[in-house]
Amino acid sequence: MGIPPYPRRALACGMQTGGEHDRGDSAPARIERAPERSRKTSWKEFLAQRWGLIVAADFFSVEVWTWKGLRRFLVLFFIDLATRQVEIAGISSAANGFWMSPVGRNATDAVAGMLFAKRYLIYDLDPLFTAEFQQLLASVGVKSVKLPPQSPNLNAYAERFVRTIKESCLERLVLFESDRCVQLCTNSHNII
Repeated sequence: MGIPPYPRRALACGMQTGGEHDRGDSAPARIERAPERSRKTSWKEFLAQRWGLIVAADFFSVEVWTWKGLRRFLVLFFIDLATRQVEIAGISSAANGFWMSPVGRNATDAVAGMLFAKRYLIYDLDPLFTAEFQQLLASVGVKSVKLPPQSPNLNAYAERFVRTIKESCLERLVLFESDRCVQLCTNSHNII
């Protein structure tokens, strides 16, 4: 009665079931169950265990009217997940790997860097997070955690900051000159 229907039919037909196979002797061989696979930590558990050690990074763009016409600036920011403190790390119209190097050095500064005493930096797959930038982080003990593609929910606090600063500030203003953009971005994150 305790045997499920399929194995009962298999036994009735003389078929081997569940781990019995011919080893050349009369004792049936039992296949051991698969060992317990090491359970991977979920994203929610990862964040909960290391909450005070994680900083998230992301970019957003700002369009500014300059004397050369409409220009797009990229703004890099870091957000401490435990305190929700946001730091604008840099603003550039020509963001590239050369620009990211001094930004990374400033962020990992032992006195005033946003990543001081932090162990993890989570960010998306933006190509501006270059190998040199990642090596700079690793040299001070900060582990880079790249998020999978098309998963903004894994960097939800940074994405929410981008949405908030754009909706409450940047979409309501027409910015003239890059200095005003820098001033607005560095001061408005304290209000939000």
